[in-house]
Amino acid sequence: MDKEIKNLLQKGVRLFCYVTPHLNTEGALYQRNKGNDYFVKNHQGEDYVMDFGQFNTVSLDITRPEAVTWFKSIHSPSCVRGSSRGLGASQLPQKNTLPACFIV
Repeated sequence: MDKEIKNLLQKGVRLFCYVTPHLNTEGALYQRNKGNDYFVKNHQGEDYVMDFGQFNTVSLDITRPEAVTWFKSIHSPSCVRGSSRGLGASQLPQKNTLPACFIV
């Protein structure tokens, strides 16, 4: 990813990194990890599913250290290094921070 980000930056493309603790319930990341107890639970002890309009999501349970460790492990520090400084990325930690890059 470092090489791709460098190439984009050399072409003048500005990158914006965004992370959300909400996962689409139909997405592969949630499907692979739904049994790992990483997500906020409802009163019945099931993952608390929220309607985001066009899709349903679950939220990372940040009170569970193992959930936070897992979430950090899936993030790429490469995106932060290439992110536009005007978006505050220069203040972000360089390790295990963001999972995705979006072209602005």
